[in-house]
Amino acid sequence: PRRSTSASPASAATSSRTTPGAAAPESALAKRADDMLFAYEHLAIGTVAEDFTALDENGKQWKLSDYRGKVVIVDFWGYW
Repeated sequence: PRRSTSASPASAATSSRTTPGAAAPESALAKRADDMLFAYEHLAIGTVAEDFTALDENGKQWKLSDYRGKVVIVDFWGYW
């Protein structure tokens, strides 16, 4: 038998937080929970970092993906 593709109201409510373009909850508690969930899912030790491009101390451009498979320590600093 074929399963229904329509979502129940309960599953729609829980999935709206992960659906791109879905309206975000307005409460401060929901915002805090979303921030904590993002950190838990994306900022854990061993997760793959987003690729970025930067300049080294000599002005040479490099990408994080150039060092894939190697241990990399990135020290962010600046003058504000």
